[in-house]
Order: sequence, then C-alpha cells, then structure tokens
Amino acid sequence: MRLELIPAERGLLVRLLATAGSHLDEICSNGPEIRDVVLEVAAATLAHYGEQELHLPWLGYFARESAGGGLCGTCAFTGTPLAGIAEIAYYTFKGYEGRGVATLMAAALIEMARAADSCETLIGLTLPGTTASGRVLSKLGFERAGLKVDKDAGEMWRWRKSLRARTNKPVRAPKE
Repeated sequence: MRLELIPAERGLLVRLLATAGSHLDEICSNGPEIRDVVLEVAAATLAHYGEQELHLPWLGYFARESAGGGLCGTCAFTGTPLAGIAEIAYYTFKGYEGRGVATLMAAALIEMARAADSCETLIGLTLPGTTASGRVLSKLGFERAGLKVDKDAGEMWRWRKSLRARTNKPVRAPKE
C-alpha cells in the first residue's frame, strides 16, 4: 500500500465543516463511509490549531491510499518543534486497521521532520502496555523514554527518536 498525505490546512478544514463534508468527494473516493470521522477530525484539528500560525510541515494531514483514493487515516505534528523536539500522532480509520497505515503515516512524518532543519528529535505517546501504536513506534526506531501524564488520557508511555545520525566511532586528530 502507498499513501499520499493531504495537508489539513485551515481552509480545507473550514470548508469541510461548513458544508458538512459535502466536499469530501474532491479529496477521496470513500466520503460517505468516513464522513462522520472526518468531520470529527476536522473540528478537533481546527480547535487544536486555534490562533497558531502553522506552516508546512508542522500541521495535520489526511492519509489517502494511492490506489483506491480512499481516506484511511490522519496524522499530525502536534505543533512546531520546541527546542528541536516535535511530537507526532496518528489515527487509522475503521476498516483500515492492521494494513500498515499507521506505520506508513508515522514513517512519512519522520521523513518530513528529518528534512526540516528545526527538528532533531521526535516523540510519540501511547497508552501503557503492548499496543499497536507502540509496535509502530518501536518498528520505526523509537525507544521508550519514560512516562507522561496526559490530562485527558492519563498515564502515557513516552517514546523518543533522534533524527540525527549517531556515530560510535572515536574522533581522531588529523595526521600531520
């Protein structure tokens, strides 16, 4: 499966909400099936954006499968990097779970962040325990980095991935 990420820019979200999703056919082939979840995502994303001035790549995205054109999930940076650290999040729509969608979305966010000079580290949060989301982050090279208490979700596992190459080779002085 291949995915295309559609930026969830403020204008698109406002248009989707103002028309109760009637513009979904412009961006996907499965609008009637996913209309309600897309409207929930659009409203939550707009609320999260608030008055922030956000720019690519530090926004949310809808994921569309390249072959069939159906929207299959959503992913996002939760904001611009602070002190070189950005957080990622992703959600696979019902009917697309277990097909690698979350892994593809997270991998795409990693590549976008890697290309940006302002981001050195990514973090992700998952529910404690062995979860599908934890397996996604582990597969993509994230390591567990402690706990975080979220005001809505409670205790969460914090995962971390450095985007800069690490070398274990000793630094040697040049030969004279």
